[in-house]
Parts: sequence; C-alpha cells; structure tokens
Amino acid sequence: MRDAVYGPSYDEFRDIIATYLDNPNQSPNPNTKVVELYYKPIAISGAPGYYFHTWLGLDGLGGAIGMEEDQDGWWKLTIPSAPDEFRGVFRDRNDPDDWEWQDDSANWDGAGRDYLSQADVVYVLGEDSTIYTSKP
Repeated sequence: MRDAVYGPSYDEFRDIIATYLDNPNQSPNPNTKVVELYYKPIAISGAPGYYFHTWLGLDGLGGAIGMEEDQDGWWKLTIPSAPDEFRGVFRDRNDPDDWEWQDDSANWDGAGRDYLSQADVVYVLGEDSTIYTSKP
C-alpha cells in the first residue's frame, strides 16, 4: 500500500495559482498523454450519470469529472493531459440537470483506484480497485 500523500503546501499552492493567473491559457499540467478511463458500476442503478472524483489538486486533475455514457453499461472519461499517476473514486449523480459534485443523495463507490500508467485505455469495475488494461 502506498504512503498517504498530502496536498501541496500553502506556498506551493500559492505559486501554482500565481503561475496560472500570469498564464491563464497555459495548463498547470504540462503532460500530453491522453487516458481513456472506462467504469462499469456493479449494478445498473438508473443514475443519469457518473463522476470520477480525484483527490483534489494532488494529481493535476482536481475534483469531480463528469463521465459520458458509453455502451453496455460502461461509462467513459477521456482525460487529456493526464498525469503519469492519479487516484480517485467513482460516484453517481441522481439529478440529471445537476452536475454539482456535492449532491448529498449520491452513491459513492468507495474503492480507491490508483492509475500508475498501466495503459492509455483502462477499465474499472464497480467496487473493485483493480485497474484492467483490457475489458474484463
């Protein structure tokens, strides 16, 4: 198991914000890798959508990212400029018109997933922390 990782210090965070304000069109994440992340919930809940919720700011992604419905119960997220490593969990959203990630009625799939550059296309099953490199 990996050691706990904490966010940037106050000074590091201040520098990140200052750099962004000086260069608002430049991504704070210089990576050019594109990762396609597929998620299949353990049961079709009828939820109108899903999020991939990353650990805020620790990986350059930050926050909850909405996923698109794919096919056969799979949900897809394309991550442009993906970092080499990132971590997150999945959750549904119950209101089809509300993409606010702090929806109190949402269901969390609490199995944390660690992406460690396994492949450019990866698959995850509900409540399973394994990152698959081919569709299971």
